[in-house]
Amino acid sequence: MIVFIKGIFCFILLLSFLRGFKKLSFLWNRFPMCTQLIPGWSFFAPTPNTFDYHLLYREINNQEVEEWQDLYILKEKRSIYSFFWNPEHRFTKAFVDLAVDLINFSHAAQDKRQVYISLSYLQILNYVDSLDHKPSSEKMQFLILTNSRVHDYKVMFLSDVHPISKR
Repeated sequence: MIVFIKGIFCFILLLSFLRGFKKLSFLWNRFPMCTQLIPGWSFFAPTPNTFDYHLLYREINNQEVEEWQDLYILKEKRSIYSFFWNPEHRFTKAFVDLAVDLINFSHAAQDKRQVYISLSYLQILNYVDSLDHKPSSEKMQFLILTNSRVHDYKVMFLSDVHPISKR
């Protein structure tokens, strides 16, 4: 019985290994339900992130528009202990996922009003709204920029102007 169970695990491991080869995709396309049961392993992501995302916001008070302030910058250097302890990783992952979702949805949406009620838009808006704002500020706006080592800064999303909630 133990030999049988070991054989099944070895077979699944072999199929999982073979699933990584692109030339065998015809086999996986022929049996799509079976591939759901076979794990796919890859060391690198299929589409790695090649851009840095920046979250900026500005406050508006009495028709005076403040300068953009950078809220989130991806750190180039991390501490040596970040492999074991990196509390900023969750925020980084959450922000990048929200930014990518918001950018993709804003390009795909037929009606721009749908973007303003999307989950990613509302979560970023809530985060910006929860910051300490100047008492004289009445409204705010946020912006998502991208850049890479090859490309310069590019505006990917500009929000609408929203009132600041007084807490």
